Amino acid sequence: MAWLWRGPQGELVELLTMLPRRFPIPSVLALGVGLWLAWPMLMTSRTNGAVLPPGAPDVITTFIEDPMRAVTAVGLWKTRPGSILVLQGSVETQVTIQDFLRARNINGVSGGKVVTLTEGCDTFGYLTTLSRFLSRQPQPGRLTVVTSPAHLDRSVVTARAVFGSQGWQVDGLAAATGDNRPEAIWRLWRDQARVQIWRLTGWDGTTDRSICRVRGGG
Repeated sequence: MAWLWRGPQGELVELLTMLPRRFPIPSVLALGVGLWLAWPMLMTSRTNGAVLPPGAPDVITTFIEDPMRAVTAVGLWKTRPGSILVLQGSVETQVTIQDFLRARNINGVSGGKVVTLTEGCDTFGYLTTLSRFLSRQPQPGRLTVVTSPAHLDRSVVTARAVFGSQGWQVDGLAAATGDNRPEAIWRLWRDQARVQIWRLTGWDGTTDRSICRVRGGG
């Protein structure tokens, strides 16, 4: 380990070892904050890939603004007996999607283990709405997010931040949609910041519709 003390990295190591000695209380606080922020991702890395216990719920969710997301989610749901399909979107969109599926003879989305959630108006709001539903499950399990290819990375990363500390395994599936525009990185940063505010305060803007009013007003 002698190489750690040579060159610029040695100065960095010396600084990092010196700070806790000179500033113990701020150092402990900084460590605690960092651990709290990273905890969902640390838990996700531990649970993802682990064997699910018997009876663990298998949940598939999709944000149904694009009907092809719903088509892909229904197809996946049919391959997983006993899984729960969660369709997320406004009341009006739910009606439109049901008509779309029926018109194409895509059956199996009425009754059974199908849930419709109408709160939320964006990725973060949908996921925190879903967290309230999943909190009623007897134990954590597997959650698969079905969405557009360009939207998939942000959705999965945000879902892992929301559900990781709750013990859920989170993965994603890209649907064949027509919207493949690349997303700006700031949208991921924004959602990660909103997740931390929600974890700290419990506020996500969906129950009082404040976020949706801002989005609706442009």
